[in-house]
Amino acid sequence: MLNTLLLAELTEFLFYNKYDVNSYNTGNSRNGYYERSLHTIFGNITIQIPRDRLDQFQNKLLTLYNRNFDNLEEIIIQLYQKGITTYEIADIIEKMYGSYYSLQTISNMTQVGAEEMDAFHNRLLPSLFVVVNLDATFITVKCGTAQKEALHVLIGITPSGEKYVIDYDIYPNEITLAYKELLNHAKQRGLEDILLFVGD
Repeated sequence: MLNTLLLAELTEFLFYNKYDVNSYNTGNSRNGYYERSLHTIFGNITIQIPRDRLDQFQNKLLTLYNRNFDNLEEIIIQLYQKGITTYEIADIIEKMYGSYYSLQTISNMTQVGAEEMDAFHNRLLPSLFVVVNLDATFITVKCGTAQKEALHVLIGITPSGEKYVIDYDIYPNEITLAYKELLNHAKQRGLEDILLFVGD
């Protein structure tokens, strides 16, 4: 998601989409990326920061040489779960960038986030998981007022030992119906067999 948002910011900077014919003879263009390591509550992650050919693009998502992004989990969860409308996400983008962006820019970046989220929830899955862990954690969700709701998560382990986030969704309370819906959706995406379920 961070990589996608950085690419969206570069698009805003250049004023044209990738492969857009309007980019011809503008004097500037995309020029690959460089990698940076960030320390987050999830551990160290590597992100790809895009560059422009004239070396004028400076992203606002990450301040120069800042390698810590402490509230990453809060921003991502809110980005996914607040409905991703222009007005609801404006305050999140403001926190993330620390500067004002127009509603059109926020709308464009919101669309990128929505497409990324939709692709994640609908990607094809491995047919077999050795173990699937079903669990929920309560997080604060802002929908008019702040309230605690249950983030249901399915985490699988493949036969090769790889951990895999199968799916997640938020419900008002932890209920078995939530897991049933998530598993039915996983079945539609190619999951055929689970050897062991783990739950509390």
